[in-house]
Amino acid sequence: MQSVVIAALFFSLVCAIQVPNKALPALGDTECEVCWDAADDAIESWLEIALYGGTFAGCADFCNNVENWGYACIVVCSAVGDETFLHLLTSLDLDPVYVCQLLSACPIDDCGPVCGTIDRFYANPGSVEAPAVVHFPTYYQFTKVWKGTGVLYFQVEQCDASNNCVFVANNFQLLEPNGQLGNFTTTFQFNADCGDIGTSGTYKATLSMCEGNCDEYGVARHPHTALYSQASTTFVADFSNCPDK
Repeated sequence: MQSVVIAALFFSLVCAIQVPNKALPALGDTECEVCWDAADDAIESWLEIALYGGTFAGCADFCNNVENWGYACIVVCSAVGDETFLHLLTSLDLDPVYVCQLLSACPIDDCGPVCGTIDRFYANPGSVEAPAVVHFPTYYQFTKVWKGTGVLYFQVEQCDASNNCVFVANNFQLLEPNGQLGNFTTTFQFNADCGDIGTSGTYKATLSMCEGNCDEYGVARHPHTALYSQASTTFVADFSNCPDK
């Protein structure tokens, strides 16, 4: 119970406190989107430190790595103490949507079993020679009155002839339907850069529409989460003309 209270305190302050004499970053027009972005920054910063086996020598040391929200991070970390703060980050299975739902910054509405569908999702162009950008026009709709919170999760993998796939890149887009029905469009993109991606071949792009949060591991293990719709497509990327290829 204490950990939940501390989590709520941390993220509510991250969402609410403004750096003195500075405006909030332009993260969106809604409280939910601002909270989601702030929570995502804090969680991602900790994961990066843990991934490389790093530690932090106090609140300021860690919070300097929390992009855009460092001041709020220092305030809360100092309030609860270094050891408690570290325990919070390492022991709670948090995702940004769930955190902001707990804080009532993002609305909850389990309208399921299916409240939306992805109608069309494709790669344009279907074949590129690096360096190039592949666009993914996306057409989706809300089929029921849904006032909750979810995400469109976009993922790119490289697959071999046996359909064994390796993760390459991902991106998210927050969904706040606010009870709207009808058709909507958006576009994701993948940068086939010579310096960042591996080998030539077929790549698979997958788009998931979820209530709550979903990622490369599937739907989050929290209440108020569900997979509503999923679509995939393939494209070919040729890196043979890149330097050192």
